[in-house]
Amino acid sequence: EKELIEKSKLLETTLNSIDQGFVVISEDYKMVACNKKYQELFGYPSEALEPGTHLSEIFRYLASIGHYGEGDIEAHVRKRLAAVEVRRRNREDITPTPSGLLLRTRFLNVAGYGFVATYTDVSELKQQEAELLVNEEKLNKQVIEMREKETQLTRQAKELTDLMVELRRTRDELQSLNEQKNRFFSIIAHDLKSPYSGMLYYSQKISDEYDTISKKDLSEYSKLLYDSTKDTYNLLESLLDWSRLQFEKITFEPRSLRLNDILETNVSRFEPIAKSKSIAITFESQGGKAVFADPNMADTVVRNVINNAIKFTPAGGRISVLLEGGNHFETVHVTDTGIGLSEQKMGRLFVLGSGEGSRPGTEGEQGTGLGLLLCKEIIDKHGGTISVTSRVDEGSTFSFSFPTRPPR
Repeated sequence: EKELIEKSKLLETTLNSIDQGFVVISEDYKMVACNKKYQELFGYPSEALEPGTHLSEIFRYLASIGHYGEGDIEAHVRKRLAAVEVRRRNREDITPTPSGLLLRTRFLNVAGYGFVATYTDVSELKQQEAELLVNEEKLNKQVIEMREKETQLTRQAKELTDLMVELRRTRDELQSLNEQKNRFFSIIAHDLKSPYSGMLYYSQKISDEYDTISKKDLSEYSKLLYDSTKDTYNLLESLLDWSRLQFEKITFEPRSLRLNDILETNVSRFEPIAKSKSIAITFESQGGKAVFADPNMADTVVRNVINNAIKFTPAGGRISVLLEGGNHFETVHVTDTGIGLSEQKMGRLFVLGSGEGSRPGTEGEQGTGLGLLLCKEIIDKHGGTISVTSRVDEGSTFSFSFPTRPPR
């Protein structure tokens, strides 16, 4: 009996040292034992927790102090007793106390005896969880805001990059245009000076020597004056066409047309000029599809390229004009047996101010170099291509194409 008392005291001391509420309930719902922590957590008076006290008395006490809220006390008691079975099956739940604490309740069923319940104060933990949840929501919100700002910054960075690229491109274009302008005025100053000098010289000769000049000299001076005037007119015409195209003052009206007709017309037009230099000019068509081109611009290209071939082909030479068909383009090849071009000169032929196109012809014909530039501008505007292959003293082939489909 003494040993039993000592073991009971040891058990009581052990239970009271546990930092959890602890209660043992028999199968007939009577309290067998509990520790002080259990009493403290629920605020039970000592007399309410005597061994053998039925659970209904404990629930009745809690109901009387308002732990279950308003309502009939006995109804609360019945409800709580019925809930015990459910809680025993769930093994664990969260239980509030009259003082507002939150307790994690765990149940351990003991077969044929009853069950043991432990109560752990998780109020602080739940508060921390709630704070963590709030902080997590804040963090998620901050992450979303940061991502939105990052997206905005990325978009702004792209806009700035695009703007920088556009500004750099515009700057380069302006610099190129400025260089072209300087070269353009240089060409005007140089190429206008030569024919005007001839015009002034021969007109002055005629004026000063009118009374003494022979008919033969007058005829020669008049012819030279005419040639200088014609060169000046051709120069001004090329300058105006090229400058108008640069500033898009020329109306671009592409329509369906046949290159055959334009080529035949120009070959016939230049035959007398070619014949005067003893140059044979032929035309062959292997195409025939309609192209979409501005008729005036197409005529300008054909006229300039054939005239250029005659200019640089010596007497006794040959010029062949070939129209070649294709799926999406009709291509014209103008081949001559003229003086030709080196690779270096071919590379600068379509560059403004390079001077390659302004060389005098085989009989001293003057030029500005703007004719080929004008051709390239027109072909580019139509979406076609223009190129040249050549060998010095063997001749050249100029090839250009027009699309067979309407421009987009």
